[in-house]
Amino acid sequence: MFIQGHYIITRSFMYMIGHYDRYGNPFTQIVETDRTIFINKSPIEVLAYSLRCTGFTLDGAIESSKWIMKMDKMVPVVANPYQEVILFPTRSLTHEDNIWFNPYQIRRTSNIKGKTLIILSNHSSLYIPTRLTSFNTKIQTAEQLKKLTTEASNGTYMMVLEPEKRKEEKKTNNK
Repeated sequence: MFIQGHYIITRSFMYMIGHYDRYGNPFTQIVETDRTIFINKSPIEVLAYSLRCTGFTLDGAIESSKWIMKMDKMVPVVANPYQEVILFPTRSLTHEDNIWFNPYQIRRTSNIKGKTLIILSNHSSLYIPTRLTSFNTKIQTAEQLKKLTTEASNGTYMMVLEPEKRKEEKKTNNK
């Protein structure tokens, strides 16, 4: 097994899982459509490095995602804004059992005995101890973030920031 020092997330990224070696050092298993790579950093460090290489920061990506999605926890993250790659976590960002998925690479999900079976674009599968409804909600949230960020960058997206104020203005104008 050859362990690399760095990795930049691209469209071929399917998921990544954190592990520890026999000395307690973190490393990440990254599965792409045609290969598996091992990186000598934790998944958060891999994501932070990849964003830094594209000119962004992990803190900025998380903060922006929280603002756009109006969520506080376990938000999806734009991992590569140039290739429009969004990742979502299965657990808390710092939890050691967290798995980061690219929703674009997920073809189908199924429920098996209260757990989730994930069929990926390369026809491989992964079985995770998460409820199907919870996992599918995370996929939908990530897809919404992608839609909102790509439409906003193309100039076709309109966001109403103060809907309550607009309702009050309509009421006063109609009287």
